[in-house]
Amino acid sequence: MEQVSSGMDLSLRGKFSVGGGHVAVQDVQTAGDLNLQGAGQITLKDPIGDSALNLRATITTGLDTPDAIKTLVGLIPRAPGAKPDAPITVTGTLANPRVR
Repeated sequence: MEQVSSGMDLSLRGKFSVGGGHVAVQDVQTAGDLNLQGAGQITLKDPIGDSALNLRATITTGLDTPDAIKTLVGLIPRAPGAKPDAPITVTGTLANPRVR
């Protein structure tokens, strides 16, 4: 896994493989202001925006996470009564993702 750092307090690690018209997202993790752990598959299509998503992720924030990021994470649709760290599923396409 390769580690990438951004301007905000965030590190990203990921393991991907590409082949047969698919991108396998085997393990993606962030740590810092936004904590994410996810995996799944993207089926590549032409145009790229029509590529199909089948991803699952858990997204949480920490005590020191800026309020703006907490607000954005709070906008992620979740089932009524779901815990804040409940996994979400991302389906649809790159151009029109659906979160459940």
